[in-house]
Amino acid sequence: MATDKKTVLMTSGGTGGPTSPLIAVYESLKNDENIKFAWIGTNGGPEKAMIEKYDIPFTAFPSVKLRRYFSWRTVIEPVVFVYAFLRAIVYLLFNRPSIILSAGASVSVPIVIAGWVLRIPSLIHQQDIVPSLSNKLMKPFAKAITLTFESQKKHFGEKSVATGNPVRKDILKPSESGLDVFDMKTDLPTVLVMGGGTGSEQINELISRTLDKITKFCKIIHITGGRSNGNLNSKSDSNPAYKMFEFLSHNMSDAYAVSDIVVTRAGMSSLSELSVLKKPCVIIPMPNTHQEKNAIYYQDKGSAIVLNFNRKIKDEECERFIEEIKTLINDEEKRKKLSQNISRIMPNNSAERISDIVLSIMN
Repeated sequence: MATDKKTVLMTSGGTGGPTSPLIAVYESLKNDENIKFAWIGTNGGPEKAMIEKYDIPFTAFPSVKLRRYFSWRTVIEPVVFVYAFLRAIVYLLFNRPSIILSAGASVSVPIVIAGWVLRIPSLIHQQDIVPSLSNKLMKPFAKAITLTFESQKKHFGEKSVATGNPVRKDILKPSESGLDVFDMKTDLPTVLVMGGGTGSEQINELISRTLDKITKFCKIIHITGGRSNGNLNSKSDSNPAYKMFEFLSHNMSDAYAVSDIVVTRAGMSSLSELSVLKKPCVIIPMPNTHQEKNAIYYQDKGSAIVLNFNRKIKDEECERFIEEIKTLINDEEKRKKLSQNISRIMPNNSAERISDIVLSIMN
């Protein structure tokens, strides 16, 4: 008699950052005939579009904004949390997953706590150097905690283990037809610019102000994250060395494949992908956030060039950006060194390591 499949419930959302590693774990487990999957995310985040092609049942939950500062909205967040917690209790009672997986999103907190109440084990994954507030809150309720780096163990104790950060398999496999999207009919080197899952107004402003100069020696593929402006829209139509996209959820592997250099924020999902792909990169971390620690880690390993710019871009920062990109394009030896160093940051089998822990808990 066939046994019922066990359910792995994945929960993340708000940005693409905590979603990507869970997709990688899904890819590692999906061929197990004894497992089925479900996903809880947010109403407005990009995670639903990201998992669309995997046919994983998706349920939207309210997400509590976890703040490290006071806001008038802080007053109503406890009400939202209680509602989300009670709804999670009902969902878990009806669906009875064998394990809950989270990579640090705030939408996951009431679900993991509800799972603990109902004795459903959870595994949480910590990506960034600085522990997320979500993971700090979920830590006491988790059965196991996986970490990107061994140095993070001091924050999470004995039930944590360093595995590296999982990277989606589809990122590693460019499609020949997809490459046609980026045919800009010029032999200039290609720079991929991306500002994270929800985009970056700072980086978009930087590109807007430097584009005319920078496209004299390279072509730009720019992912704006839906934060484009009229100036960039017009340049995308008129400049043959510039292509702008709001999102590239299904062509990211192609964008990586054609790029010689990547300009990026310092979210750990993006940095992990660049590590596995051995891409030379220029990191512009979000000012005054945990991203600065991620960037410092890569800089200290000789794995990236880091530019710490003000939120409001200054003229001298524009000039520095142009010079850094030009210098890196012209210095093949430096690009090779960055490529070698960044490839040593992350193991290639992180998803499999986490999958083994998942199976161990489930069994």
